[in-house]
Amino acid sequence: MSVTLEEAPVSARKRVDRDPVQARVLCWLVTVGVAPALTLQFARGWGTYRHDFWLMASVALVVALADLLPVPHWGTFTVSVSTPVTIAAGMILGPVQAGVIALVAAFDRREFKREVPLARAAFNRSQVAASVFLASAVFHSFGRSAADFPIILGPLLLAVLTDFSVNMFLALSVARYFTGLTRIELFQRVYGDDPVRLATTYACLGLLAAFIVAEVRAAGSWGVIAFIVPLLLARELFTTGQRLRDAAGQIRKKNAALIETVERIASERRDERLSVAGELHDEVLPPLFKVHLMGQVLRQDLISGRLLELDDDIPELLDATEAAQAAIRSLVGALRRSSLGPAGLNSTLRLLARQLEAAGSPRIVLELEDVGGSDAIQLLAYQISREAMTNASRYSKASSLTISVRKGEDESIHLLVEDDGIGFDPHQVESGNHFGLQLIRERAQAAGGVVHIDSLLGSGTRIRAVLPPELPGMS
Repeated sequence: MSVTLEEAPVSARKRVDRDPVQARVLCWLVTVGVAPALTLQFARGWGTYRHDFWLMASVALVVALADLLPVPHWGTFTVSVSTPVTIAAGMILGPVQAGVIALVAAFDRREFKREVPLARAAFNRSQVAASVFLASAVFHSFGRSAADFPIILGPLLLAVLTDFSVNMFLALSVARYFTGLTRIELFQRVYGDDPVRLATTYACLGLLAAFIVAEVRAAGSWGVIAFIVPLLLARELFTTGQRLRDAAGQIRKKNAALIETVERIASERRDERLSVAGELHDEVLPPLFKVHLMGQVLRQDLISGRLLELDDDIPELLDATEAAQAAIRSLVGALRRSSLGPAGLNSTLRLLARQLEAAGSPRIVLELEDVGGSDAIQLLAYQISREAMTNASRYSKASSLTISVRKGEDESIHLLVEDDGIGFDPHQVESGNHFGLQLIRERAQAAGGVVHIDSLLGSGTRIRAVLPPELPGMS
């Protein structure tokens, strides 16, 4: 189960340009330290090694076929199931022969399409060759023959451990320059957080080398070739297992996103209740208070016997009553019409800005136009603005925050949330369990809109959204 570096499909030129200098230097150091030394030693011992030519050719063929069908694993890593064959070669042959076979046969199909940088391709071959060479050297250091079964199981396990350790160390040493993670963090991402399962899987795969040795003793080179079938079965098992792990990870993320979405909905409902409370306080309570006040005036008129004044006070009471009824009807009608409550988009954004500033937010500058749009689109515009404003208030460390809402020439709604804070790396944030940006994008895309997030560390953040006036299919 050798691990090599992979990456997302983009143009070859972009890939080369994106490789950090430290990674390229380390790749070439490993390559220069391994490949020439093994090749020279193999050339010097060719007179002895040529007697094993057909066995070496058979092993190289099987390794090449296995490596041409890697299992996508995590991030920049793929997994090859050729380990049992290379370990068996190291047991039957010598360390130099096994190392050269791994160096020559560790194919990467992207090499044929020139889709992998030369430094990376050379490193992948060299680090696998180094791990196989050292594993073979460890096995032979015990002075045991590959035929000494079951005594060889102890040295074989040590050889497998050596192969795993060297491969892991070299691959993670280079990968940390691409990911920015430490070796420990990379180990947890690549190999999982269950060391017992990892050790058992790798040990079982490595112990298959003992069966290959037995087949070679019985059938010669054909025994190695016949082992292609078990390797293909092992690849299918690894592929299925990886898919199950990916599915489990997606389920965990979806569950976390669902919980966060529920929390956001609850928070948005609180905003709506506050908006309704504000409308009740500003629009409904004043006429109701006047009704109460006029009722007290009429009561005093009756108590004091000023009946003639009733002709002046009763119409005023009726006017106050009608005003209160009108305010209540207006509020109820607005609640029925708008998903945002009676205040609409701009008033609700103003209310949110006041709440955030009261909670310690940076100064918020509002540039709001009446943009219209359907109720669903106005609600979506508010949700996107709220997410961006809340994140900026909590994390940006900005001195000011600007929110702009305007109408485009095509009746589309343009949102802008901009701050002068510390900024962030959008790719790094989206790769973790932070679902705010993901939810913003998904909400806008579902409505036929688009969101652009521009941010650099130390340079602030601009979140721009363009939304249609109606949901697709609703116009």
